[in-house]
Amino acid sequence: MNRIACLRIPRFAIAVHEKREPELSEIPWVLLEGKNTNSSVYQQKIAMCSYAASKQEISPGIKLSQACSLRANISWRKPDHFLYEQACSEIIQALLAHSPKINVFGPPDSGIFLLDASGLKLLGGEDKFCASILKAIHRLGYKHKHFGIANSAFPAMVATRVKNQFYHIVAPNKTTTFLARQPVHYLPASKELLEDFATLGIKSMQQLAAFPAESILERFGQEGIKAWKMAQGIDDTLLSLPPLEKSFAATCNLNYPASSLNEVSLVLSGLLTKLTNDLKNNALCAERLIVSFYSEDTVFDERDIKLIRPSNHSGFLQQVIKLSLNKRPLEREFTKIKVDVVRFSPEAWKQEHVLPYDESDDDSEIISNDLLLLLQKVISRLGENTVVKPISNDQYFPDQSGVWMPVLQKQASSNLLAPDKTYLKQFSKNGAGLVMRKNPNAAPVMVKLDTSTNPDIASEIPRPQAVYYHQQWHKIQSLSSPDYLSGKWWEENIGKSYYVAASSTSMFLLVHNHRNNKWFIEYFFD
Repeated sequence: MNRIACLRIPRFAIAVHEKREPELSEIPWVLLEGKNTNSSVYQQKIAMCSYAASKQEISPGIKLSQACSLRANISWRKPDHFLYEQACSEIIQALLAHSPKINVFGPPDSGIFLLDASGLKLLGGEDKFCASILKAIHRLGYKHKHFGIANSAFPAMVATRVKNQFYHIVAPNKTTTFLARQPVHYLPASKELLEDFATLGIKSMQQLAAFPAESILERFGQEGIKAWKMAQGIDDTLLSLPPLEKSFAATCNLNYPASSLNEVSLVLSGLLTKLTNDLKNNALCAERLIVSFYSEDTVFDERDIKLIRPSNHSGFLQQVIKLSLNKRPLEREFTKIKVDVVRFSPEAWKQEHVLPYDESDDDSEIISNDLLLLLQKVISRLGENTVVKPISNDQYFPDQSGVWMPVLQKQASSNLLAPDKTYLKQFSKNGAGLVMRKNPNAAPVMVKLDTSTNPDIASEIPRPQAVYYHQQWHKIQSLSSPDYLSGKWWEENIGKSYYVAASSTSMFLLVHNHRNNKWFIEYFFD
């Protein structure tokens, strides 16, 4: 019989930060969402609170400015996803001594780990297994942890939520009975689905499981069926062997004290050549380095170096390390150097550009090695957020149509909306050299729709084929994809779809008002 165990570390991101900075565990502090990097830090919302902050009536979802009004000297930190990934790797390595299959459930900051717990009778039983896992996690420095074992993943996760118990074991024949009294908000479902359950008065797993599958499928779709099965203990989550972690590091013992890299430039060059050859053999590039300086066997200085662009060129990496030391020289002599590649990415097999840059290619991102080194130099001296690049934001208001993003930030904030480049190219091609001229009043028109669409069905987008304007029908020869703007753009609650249409005689902006199902021509292109 298959048995799956679950390790849950509550407020995992908080625990990881407090492990790295033990002084945080004694004071109230919060972790910010970090979504809107362009706004003031005090306007950002709180993603998670420490246990000490929760006692001060500070809760997730409020702004940092509101938290400061409750606790004037509250501390805060921004999320560090790389730190959470490192913590997950450390925990997985510790758990591999107890179970061969270990997977992280959800994102790295979820703090939920699933383990294979089958065949434990010959190893002292499940109670001994639970005790050994909790002891191993305690040795890593995590104070709060919970453990559960059941027949499948979801009941095991629910078992970690049993109050006043460090671990809970669900008997093989008691899964349905155990889940029956548990609340439905334990389900790993969307917020909208859980709100629908609450509206219908479904509070427990037993109430959800009592519904017939047909009604659940009709009302909530496939997500509802998945939740319905989980409420009965049916979870087909399978565990797999964790991927082997690749590590790239190079160390050099000097056997004599040195005070600067200039004294050991040849040694450092050989060290980085060996490291970059290992990366090239695995078709990888370095993204982030940790350079450690030792006095005998004691580390007295570490440099965390983030690269603007992944690289496996030894000369470039050597220059970057020198830039870091020029900004902040070493305070003492060193006898050993260690370079760790703590983050890497696949090498981009892309043909180098030998022709002049084509401005029509919006997706090309060309940067010379000289400019790359200059940008790295500026960042090393002035900080990570000093070099920024513009990012388009598809918003109605001009002051929100673009933001500045640090070049070291790999992904834009989740509240940004990327423009549709395909539509923009089509629009600029159709209207090249033309200017929109607005009618004094939007002209109501009749429209002949494509018979394959039904305008009465909200999910279907009507495709106009012809418009009746100035007492004659004009066949639409070219039509853009619609842009739909909802009531949030204006004070009144309206919704409109905009088409750029072209007939044999003119080109115009065709508007469909979804509130009254009427069509208008608002602009002509001259």
